[in-house]
Amino acid sequence: MDGLYPVRLLEDSEYVYEVHGLDEQLSIKLEPAELFFPDPDQATRGRLRTGSYVGVLPIEVVQDGILHTSVVEVQSRKLDYLDEYRWMLRDLAYEATSLVLERFAPTRQRLSDDWARQPKSGYERFVHLQALFADRTFEQAVLFVTNRPYVEWIEHTV
Repeated sequence: MDGLYPVRLLEDSEYVYEVHGLDEQLSIKLEPAELFFPDPDQATRGRLRTGSYVGVLPIEVVQDGILHTSVVEVQSRKLDYLDEYRWMLRDLAYEATSLVLERFAPTRQRLSDDWARQPKSGYERFVHLQALFADRTFEQAVLFVTNRPYVEWIEHTV
């Protein structure tokens, strides 16, 4: 098993897509929108341009408030995807985690958390602190301390 998704596309390619099973009279919204170019006369058909993005591409289709999801894999055109690209990605992840985890890329990489390992980059430390500060228990702990500070009463006799 190679661990790839069944639908695989190539980077820097253009594909004709057609969405089936939805009402063709209603408009649909496709995400990531920057990769989809619908035909002007038919909302459920158009072009998908992968650009230079490589990796797992989650696709969302929304019509009439109902969300449908799918996932495809965009493979590198220049490198052997199963070996050379994954080795390159592993090395990049080790040396420059912040670049691999770029927030605004429409594709995602399959990475796993290892909370026992010490962070090696500033970005890893930032993500850890961001997760810690976003936790509701941390917020409640700070509110508890600020609302009930330690008080020590000292008795003075006059």
